Amino acid sequence: MNGLSDEQMQLLMEYLAAVAYCKFVMGRRNIKYIRSAMEAAKPMVAVDLIYCSDCGDLYRRTQWYLKGEHVPVWRCVSRLEKRKSGIDCPSRTLYETDLHAAVITAFNQMIEQKDEFLPGMRLAMGRALAQNNSPRVAEIDARSEELQKELLKKANAKQGFEELADEIDALREEKQALLLEDANRTAMKQRLDELEAFLDERQEPVTDYDEGMVRRLIERITVYDDHLAFEFKCGLETEVQK
Repeated sequence: MNGLSDEQMQLLMEYLAAVAYCKFVMGRRNIKYIRSAMEAAKPMVAVDLIYCSDCGDLYRRTQWYLKGEHVPVWRCVSRLEKRKSGIDCPSRTLYETDLHAAVITAFNQMIEQKDEFLPGMRLAMGRALAQNNSPRVAEIDARSEELQKELLKKANAKQGFEELADEIDALREEKQALLLEDANRTAMKQRLDELEAFLDERQEPVTDYDEGMVRRLIERITVYDDHLAFEFKCGLETEVQK
């Protein structure tokens, strides 16, 4: 459905189930309770970005009911599903308010330090892009064409052509690896451009949590006992004590 991952679909179904349950059980007698449950059960776009440092599993959004309010928290899936996973993961529970605050801090750290790391990253990216694999790819194409003609002659003459076929396969694999390398460099350049555009347009510190911004710029968030580690899609990393 609309490109949702399995984790996102599961959270969406849990959200819809929570809405249906609230309507069925509570009716309109306790609107505050219903709104609290619905708000806490909202599916999150960043569901597949947060990882546990202890077991490597994903964190999942769930909710606790504290003092009459539904409180959204994030917990390691292995810990939530201990019987199924068979893993006694000691990872901590992360309140969503703390997660949002840490994300805001991470973005602001990037903004504060942009003059220190951007010039070096631009220079490194320029050097990487200069290492284009097009000449070698052209050589591979030319050699492959020669081998294909040779192979066809041997096949028509009913001669063995296994060595030619092996060389053609090796060249094909090499070409794919070179093209992937070029594509990765281009993608990294695009991600750096996106981060640079974000940093340039920010004259003031970030004050509000933005799911779209998280999805666009952050590759991974790893939860440790005393801090969160942020890996941005352009390759930069930062830590936030939380």
